Amino acid sequence: MALGRSSRILPEDFKIGVLGDDRAGTAEQTGAMAAASRFLTGLVADSVDMKLIAPDSQATLVETLKYEMANGNTPISYRLGAPTLRDDGEVSAPLRLFANQSSTEGEIYLAPIGRLWLVADMQISLGELAVKKEKSKDKYFPSDYRWLLQE
Repeated sequence: MALGRSSRILPEDFKIGVLGDDRAGTAEQTGAMAAASRFLTGLVADSVDMKLIAPDSQATLVETLKYEMANGNTPISYRLGAPTLRDDGEVSAPLRLFANQSSTEGEIYLAPIGRLWLVADMQISLGELAVKKEKSKDKYFPSDYRWLLQE
């Protein structure tokens, strides 16, 4: 918990790094992350909400997602990483989707369309959710100073 003098310490994911903070950052990042969360919550519920996708991306993204989900590659949960405001005005964030015995990592892109933030693209393979993965044997090392100790 930060008292305004320092940044908050957030949980991390082994694959995508520090998780996104929904109570900090710019208004753009906050709006984009809220839109991403609404979209991904629907995806986990086995639904693709076209209203949350940018018009230019709807046909391709919906077709791709529905194809994979029809083949049983529907995520059961997700994690969003820290957002980045891009030079083109879009916001991108690392993304990790989970299935029962697997996960896949990628990135989600959100664009400002009028006063709304909409999903512009997702670069992630839902097909990877069908591939069973062994539990990681990496040692968990939760320290703010781990970067000093890493090789």
